[in-house]
Amino acid sequence: MLTLAGQYVKDEHIFTLIHLISGAPDHYAYAMHSTYLGFKDNLMQEGLVMFGMWMIGEFGQLLFQPYSSSTFSSQAVDNGELLKVIEEVLENPKTSSKIRDYALTALMKLSVKVGSSYLAKVNSLIASQMNWPVSEVQQRSMEYQALMNAKFNEKRKELVQAIPLSKRAEQLAQEKSQK
Repeated sequence: MLTLAGQYVKDEHIFTLIHLISGAPDHYAYAMHSTYLGFKDNLMQEGLVMFGMWMIGEFGQLLFQPYSSSTFSSQAVDNGELLKVIEEVLENPKTSSKIRDYALTALMKLSVKVGSSYLAKVNSLIASQMNWPVSEVQQRSMEYQALMNAKFNEKRKELVQAIPLSKRAEQLAQEKSQK
């Protein structure tokens, strides 16, 4: 849907999609893999990239294993490949500040999901936004940069946990598990 709609997707539709996905735990892996495949080659579609960055932040670890169902399959994505796509987003001068914020948050959340050999790259990508002309992006970059300090490793794990499901989504998940 987002791939076809391109630049015409309004933020409220993206937030609705985020709400729908967050309430469907059985579909996280499918949603993550299909979103990644859709946006990695369409980095100029703001709505798709924004949604992709949110998905990576919440469920990016699901990309590190292959996914297969009766209608769709996808190979595992290497940590380095995933970080390269985020780097492309951040290096593009046309990337909006809003997308940069989502990308920085995705990097922060990935910092506890990728192997320790990738932490320097995550740190470098976060630091790359410290000189962005928009102060909110600079501030977020500096705050996240400070949290990348090794003394905050345990606290960072707590801070970047997945966003909790809404009450209604929790009820639906409980009802489904009781069946």
